[in-house]
Amino acid sequence: MSIENLTPEPGRGPAAELPEEQPALGEERWREVALYLYSQLDNIDTLYDACKGDRECFYRSVARYHPRRHEVAQTDGYRVIFLSKPA
Repeated sequence: MSIENLTPEPGRGPAAELPEEQPALGEERWREVALYLYSQLDNIDTLYDACKGDRECFYRSVARYHPRRHEVAQTDGYRVIFLSKPA
């Protein structure tokens, strides 16, 4: 299994300014966000298996992969705002 096949392009980074409140999201959007974030955790678990105990490989792979979380949420480092539609 190739690590490169599992490593997507980086997503958007943290937002400088966030709305004061979480925008209203429908039940279906919350479900989409939950499934997306769970799939990201599952993919990181797959990276762990693919690196087979090589911590440097795992660290590099996750460092390239984890920015995808910004596709469903933004943060200023203190608060998280989930997006009403995919980025």
